Amino acid sequence: MRVGFVGLGSQGAPMAEMIAAAGLPLTVWARRAVAVEPFARAGAAVADDLVAVGRASDVVGVCVVDDAGVDEVCRPLLDGLTPGATIAVHSTVRPDTVERLAVRSGDVGVSVLDAPVMGGAAAARNRSLMVVAGGDADVVERCRPMLEAYADPIVHVGPVGAGQVAKLLFNLLFVVNVEVHERVADLAVRLGIDRSAAAAVLGQLRASSFAPRLIAREIAPAALEHSAAILTKDVGHVLDILGDAAVDTAPLDELARGALDTLRRMAAGSDTGH
Repeated sequence: MRVGFVGLGSQGAPMAEMIAAAGLPLTVWARRAVAVEPFARAGAAVADDLVAVGRASDVVGVCVVDDAGVDEVCRPLLDGLTPGATIAVHSTVRPDTVERLAVRSGDVGVSVLDAPVMGGAAAARNRSLMVVAGGDADVVERCRPMLEAYADPIVHVGPVGAGQVAKLLFNLLFVVNVEVHERVADLAVRLGIDRSAAAAVLGQLRASSFAPRLIAREIAPAALEHSAAILTKDVGHVLDILGDAAVDTAPLDELARGALDTLRRMAAGSDTGH
């Protein structure tokens, strides 16, 4: 597999490094010469322009910043790519951006893999990025030699566009989770707990598989019934304590009661997730 890569920034550069380390023939391009110099020294080909990247590649990874950047680099790539080639969009963009690209690419026999990543530069170098892939299953398999150079797991989530939806929802959860953690830490401080100690306690959530297993409907209803009962008790206790301290808990109260309602429905078998 001949691989091209465009977007040698803080995320893309380590991904391209791992492609080269995996022994795949690599062609790169960047506006700044300094970005491609390490790859040239390591034996990668440096293209004069994006059309040349396309001509030299069976699959091209694109890891640029935004929707406009994806459109800008993919137009000349399509002028160079031959039928049967693939563009793998690792950028996080709107789903309709990759859907439009897939239509344009399909007109010239080129496939699109919608493949945003999670994990950062260190994860790329450890081959532990997560790729959430949208596209045909055979396209995912065709790109697997490149993806496995820097990613594990590789999760196929549906057609083109679905990868972006999954990544954007993940980022929404990440942002909301940041604010929930901050608010709970503020409550801990308000109740006399050191912020560093609160952070250590809240950090235990990272080791918990409960929420993912719940989402996947992998927890038996009987276990959920017990969990719902225990957590209803505990949430009641903490809301009483905060009420005694005259703390406004309305937003967290709504989330907590919503979660408990979900647990009760699932314990009763009335919420299957479908």
